[in-house]
Amino acid sequence: MKNKKLESISREIEYYFQFLLDRGYKVYDIKELPMGNWQVIFALNDCAIVIYSDRDDVDILFSPIDSNFDYRVGLSTMIYFLTNGQVFVGRSKKSFFNTRKKSFEKLSNLLKEYIDRIIPYFGRDYEKYKHELMLTQQKHLDIYLDTYIPKRKQRNWE
Repeated sequence: MKNKKLESISREIEYYFQFLLDRGYKVYDIKELPMGNWQVIFALNDCAIVIYSDRDDVDILFSPIDSNFDYRVGLSTMIYFLTNGQVFVGRSKKSFFNTRKKSFEKLSNLLKEYIDRIIPYFGRDYEKYKHELMLTQQKHLDIYLDTYIPKRKQRNWE
């Protein structure tokens, strides 16, 4: 790996997400994306776990490994789904001290807590859950935007 930034990210991810490697996940791909963003894809059996950066925010997505990643579902959406809307993971407050390492720590802890309940939704039965997951993802996004984007029009869910 020639890129020093990707080398640094790779070392940090290996440190915080070692439990994925211990479970048999392999790094499927790591690459730098436009505008300084990056992504690391872990894969095992039918499931891909994508850890990525978007404008300095770090997050996690899940997808069936055999898809073209069009149907990625976020970690916070999956937590919302699994808890029947009882747990909403919002974004961290931006601050000088809100570093990538803090994001990795938060996300790795959440992933450790929920991974065993999430993975089955991205296996052979994914098609059975896809529609419900996409609806939940849209609802989660609407709540997120209503919470964090001022003056956003409220939507009626009835």
